Amino acid sequence: LRGYMKKGAEKKIIISNIVVLLYLVLEMLLDYVLKIPFREILALHVPYIIIFYAAEFSMMSVSFNVNRKAGFAVAIIFCVLIGCLAYLYLG
Repeated sequence: LRGYMKKGAEKKIIISNIVVLLYLVLEMLLDYVLKIPFREILALHVPYIIIFYAAEFSMMSVSFNVNRKAGFAVAIIFCVLIGCLAYLYLG
């Protein structure tokens, strides 16, 4: 992130990286530091899911800006994730 800021990258890329870092910090805080069963508490789980998908789309956005092939790779992996979630909950 600091390298992007020194390089003078677009604000879109910097904001996308901040969203991803926010998600990672939130994940670590809820799962490992506070050890809250937030997946069972709807009031905590819904904002977590929103931040998760914001981070996923931010990763796709940045990867498409860096390299088109990398963007498609991240998009395909995201589709596999969605497929796995659908299989988990519908299957």
